[in-house]
Amino acid sequence: MVLVKIDFPRSVPQSNETKMYNQTLAQKYGIQGFPTILIMDNAGNLLAKTGYQPGGAANYVNYIQSFR
Repeated sequence: MVLVKIDFPRSVPQSNETKMYNQTLAQKYGIQGFPTILIMDNAGNLLAKTGYQPGGAANYVNYIQSFR
């Protein structure tokens, strides 16, 4: 798995190019709320779409690893 962070900050300026790129990705993957986590394989295929998971970091790591 590879981490790709796409951010929509409210208080940090972004270039118009970055804003357009982020909006394109948000539309492509149907992002409607934040945080949204997309789990993909190394070919870019979407395996799961999720968000916040309760239970702390160890629980979240286990949850993400279940998509391998």
